[in-house]
Amino acid sequence: MTTHPEPEARMRALAADLVRDGSIRSPEWESVFASVPRHHFVPRWYEAATDPRGITVWNERDDTDREAWLRTVYSDATLVTGLEPGTAERVGDRAWTGVATSSSTQPGLMAGMLEDLRVGDGHRVLEIGTGTGYNAALLSARLGDHLVHSMDIAPELVETAGRRLAALGFRPALAHGDGRAGFPGGGRFDRIIATCSVPRLPDAWIGQLLPGGSILANLDLGIAGGLMRFTPEQNGTMLGRFTVTTGQFMPARADALSYGSAPGFPTPRTRGSGPHASPPTPSGAPIRSG
Repeated sequence: MTTHPEPEARMRALAADLVRDGSIRSPEWESVFASVPRHHFVPRWYEAATDPRGITVWNERDDTDREAWLRTVYSDATLVTGLEPGTAERVGDRAWTGVATSSSTQPGLMAGMLEDLRVGDGHRVLEIGTGTGYNAALLSARLGDHLVHSMDIAPELVETAGRRLAALGFRPALAHGDGRAGFPGGGRFDRIIATCSVPRLPDAWIGQLLPGGSILANLDLGIAGGLMRFTPEQNGTMLGRFTVTTGQFMPARADALSYGSAPGFPTPRTRGSGPHASPPTPSGAPIRSG
């Protein structure tokens, strides 16, 4: 009889893989990735295929086939978890066309971003883009859930993520709304991390940043852009540098159900080469945002 690795073994294997490829660079994050179950947050997803007309079809997958589910969830891949209702059209029993609006980000990209975020014990963190809740769980495991705040434009995502987080014993502060407006009710943070792209840093993020803090976000500059870490300057501007980790995300949106136009799909993280390497500006080159 063939036996398959259980989730705990797959969690440890994923963490080890991310250490080997350089995404995880510290023992703290290795321990976190080895202990937080991604499968708990991704019970179903959509797998892309192309039909004979060249149209992308999203085939719904779930945990019915346990082996295939766990193998996919613990691969280093982004998994689409939601489609825009206004564009989704059923073309089969469990197949749809439409625009992807939410996903569980590639673990390697998440790990690299969390390393680049440079959190320390006691840091208060704001995450823009709750999604499935997996990243909030990772942050909660690393820092303690009382220091983690997360928000998303889609209330149903926040509600579902909250239930899944609570089932693991995590109760970070969650809210729904346009993340570009900052966390509702105010508050200030040592670190802000965004899993959506913006053309410029929102003033609200800068206003909610504590002295000595930093913001990690995907700045979309049109023909260029990428993941950048911003720190405040004495003259009131923000100094941004491209991070070691590269990747791009779907743009931030003001409507919970629609982008209004098809967004770019998040690209995987790379090591500075290949078609998704971003941007042409050298890593470490400063960009000021005021």
